[in-house]
Amino acid sequence: MLRLLPFVYVATLVFEVVVLATIYALAPPRPSDPLSVWLGTLGLASMVVLLVYAVARRSKAVRHIAELRHWLHFHIFLAFQGFVFVVFHSLPMFTGARFMWLNPGVLNFLAVCVVMASGIFGRWLFQQVPRTLGGQHM
Repeated sequence: MLRLLPFVYVATLVFEVVVLATIYALAPPRPSDPLSVWLGTLGLASMVVLLVYAVARRSKAVRHIAELRHWLHFHIFLAFQGFVFVVFHSLPMFTGARFMWLNPGVLNFLAVCVVMASGIFGRWLFQQVPRTLGGQHM
């Protein structure tokens, strides 16, 4: 079952993107609509909960719940989910006629994009670390 977990994560993300894209295509919400507010709240919640991985890396008590690689997969899933929610939360800001680069919301969105890109780069870099014959990182 745990081997299928990454596929479940990907399927969940694809489903969320399809549903949110359909909603936005049919009736684009305004920034103050409840959907936009909820997406921002869910994005923030995903990003806060993904910090559990930092605790799991340092705490043996949390590692008894699941292996560290499963915590990492959960961390990556929540990062992508939070990013999806933040993108759809921020869409009304980019579609308006009064788009401003120095808007705090735009700067916050760009900061989230930088953090997301650094996480993807970090994961790629981690894959490049050589392993021993036993599978341990050198």
